[in-house]
Amino acid sequence: MITLIKIIEERTRTGGVGSKVDEEREVFADEKSVRMTEFYTAYQSGFEARKVFKIHKEEYRDERVLLHDESYYTIIRTYVTGDFIELTCTKRQGVFEEVRV
Repeated sequence: MITLIKIIEERTRTGGVGSKVDEEREVFADEKSVRMTEFYTAYQSGFEARKVFKIHKEEYRDERVLLHDESYYTIIRTYVTGDFIELTCTKRQGVFEEVRV
């Protein structure tokens, strides 16, 4: 089970940009191993591919963040395989804080 999190950016009263959680949805997912090519391709882009989850593609709504086992992840790659979609993820500090390698 994973929680898909949709984050939106909005303008603050002072003219800045803030982020907030727009929607959270739990979906069933199979955890897969990160393939070596995915790991190295992500690393060359400045990310570390840590997890891959496979869900039904109709359940994915372009979320960029997910929660699994009390850890937050950024979805850095999606790959459709038939009726499913694989979500390749890198670790985050929290729901709003990105982690770079």
